[in-house]
Formats: sequence, structure tokens, C-alpha cells
Amino acid sequence: MELKELQQHWDRFGRKDPLWAIIAWPEKKGNKWQLDEFFETGVREIATVVEFAEGLNIDLKRRRALDFGCGVGRLTQALASHFDEVVGVDIAPSMVKLARKYNRHGSRCTYHLNEADDLRLFPDETFDFVYTNIVLQHMLPVYAKSYIREFLRVLVPNGLLIFQLPSERVQERGSETPDVSEAQNAERVDPLARIKALTKLLIPDGVLELYRDRHIEPVMEMHCTSCEEVQELLHANAAQLLRVTEDEYAGPRYRGFQYAVTKNQ
Repeated sequence: MELKELQQHWDRFGRKDPLWAIIAWPEKKGNKWQLDEFFETGVREIATVVEFAEGLNIDLKRRRALDFGCGVGRLTQALASHFDEVVGVDIAPSMVKLARKYNRHGSRCTYHLNEADDLRLFPDETFDFVYTNIVLQHMLPVYAKSYIREFLRVLVPNGLLIFQLPSERVQERGSETPDVSEAQNAERVDPLARIKALTKLLIPDGVLELYRDRHIEPVMEMHCTSCEEVQELLHANAAQLLRVTEDEYAGPRYRGFQYAVTKNQ
């Protein structure tokens, strides 16, 4: 889906079941996450990431960090224990609103709505550390690649960028039927929008959105960008790849990697 549609779906997630949309454990669906329990997963994740970063033998400053796809601030707040200032950005207004509501760090954590396919909100060389996890996988690769280029632009020389992406879908053993992608499923989910597009009915946008909110589940697409493509992109943008680590954040149906990257002077 295109960026505007992606925003609409994630904004609905933010209004319907925001914590599960971010950490989609099956038993937590239906607003069953406890807030403290949810934010504790961020504390543990960032502690692991910081320990990993310390093992990369780079002089990482602890001034400003960027949490891209911040959702309700799960990782943004956790990063505030390790950096002087943390900025979270998200495409969904409902998520940003909740992030500001849940914020426990005052002005040390700030949140911004970012509706563009770039990070024009920030000048060059703004952040010592840029982190994003289980975010780029939910958008078309053309957008994911655009944001990776932007991460490098806003990163200070010798700063650290860590991001995750699934590289390929793993074929399930014994499966003989072709896989139907989440993107294809998305076309079936919004029948009123399709009727409007096909028949040019004069359905007001407000009525359409009200119908979606009440009757249609938002869609969480998954997209892959191969490890080779990512490395070519980093090389083309003068980034130094410090480490590539296979991970399981995208789930058992995908082979994914975490990339640790710096930018030379």
C-alpha cells in the first residue's frame, strides 16, 4: 500500500489495539497488554541493543537518539535511560498522541508525526544513534530504502544506525499451495473503498472512515528486502557496514537480518 494508505491503517491500529499492533503476541490481542508489562519489553530490548553496540568498538556518543516508527514510545522511553535526548517519529497520529500521553521523561523524549517518505523534519547530522525495529518490514521496499538513506543523512559521522528487515519469505515445508501475500489480502479488506473507486459513488470521506473504524480491521502488510539489496544500498550511500546478524523479529515465516552501520567522516 502507498504511504497515505499505510498511515490510515496504522492510525486505525492506534485507535483500536495499539499495543498489540506493536508487539503482536497472540494472547495479547484485544487490548490485553498491561501497560507496565508492555513498556518493560522495550527496556529489555534496548538494554540488549546497547550491550550489542558497546561490543562494536566504536566511540558512540550518548547525546541524541532517534526512534523511527516509535508507536506509543515503547523504545523511545527505554532509550532515554542511555541518551541525553530521544526523538520518536511515527506515521500514525493516534500513536503519536498516545506516546505523548504515556511519556515519563518530560522534554527529554519528544514525539513527531512524520507523514513524508523522508525525514525532512531533521537537518543533516542530527543524531548519534538511529534505531528502528519491526517497522520497515511493514512498508513497501521503495519507502524502506528511502528511509534508510535518510537515516544515514541525519546520522552524525561515526554515529551508529541499527535497523532490521526480513530478507525473504521461508517456504513452509509440505506446503503445495502458492502463498497469498498480505498485500494481496489487503485488497479484499476494504470493500466500501473498492465500491467507491469502481462506481465513483459520492460517499463522503468522513462516512467512509467511520465505516472502516467500525467494520473493517486494519491491515498489517509484510514486505521483504533482500540482504544483498540492503548491502548494495548501504555501499552506494558511503555507509560502513559493521555487522549483519540474522534475527527472528519478523517471525518464523521470514529470514531476517539486523544491520549495524556507521557513517565515515
